[in-house]
Amino acid sequence: MLDNCHIQYRFLNARAAAVARAKTSAAQKSLFGLAERITGLRESVTEKRVEVERIRREQTLCSVVDDQVPYLDQWCDLEGDHSSCLTGVTSALYNASLRLPVIGNVRANSEEITEVLNSAVQLLEPLSPCVQTFLPKVQEVDDVAAKLAQVIASERSLIEECGNLLYQAQHMQMREYSLRSQLMQLKQQIEAT
Repeated sequence: MLDNCHIQYRFLNARAAAVARAKTSAAQKSLFGLAERITGLRESVTEKRVEVERIRREQTLCSVVDDQVPYLDQWCDLEGDHSSCLTGVTSALYNASLRLPVIGNVRANSEEITEVLNSAVQLLEPLSPCVQTFLPKVQEVDDVAAKLAQVIASERSLIEECGNLLYQAQHMQMREYSLRSQLMQLKQQIEAT
């Protein structure tokens, strides 16, 4: 009778231990599944942050470029006048230099030279307002180019930082998996003893 009771207690204890192991295994699987989902969500959040940052930078670039489009349109209108002024000045200076004596004991009429230089100055005068109107625009384009260079430099550093963080995240994830497997082995060893 006592042996029978002893066998029943051992059977009940073995059954309770099996149920406890099954519950522990299910809990560990559930915990591991949750950890995988959390890791997936973290990766998704990181990807979304990178995407949002990329979109923000694209919008910044588009706003900078859109601000410069009217100036480019105005340049198309003024390019013909600018080109004709430069052509006129070039030809006037070329003609004036051909008329100047270069060698020998030649004398030049100072009135003609004065007249040629005055005509060159008169040709350059219409060009001066064109150049002055473009100076602020050139300064703005220079400022925008400097800002764009800063954005590119900061983007490069952020990309490098992102690469480092991704490497660290992968390293941490591998370490987490290793620690989990060691924890499971320790639990199994404790249960076995």
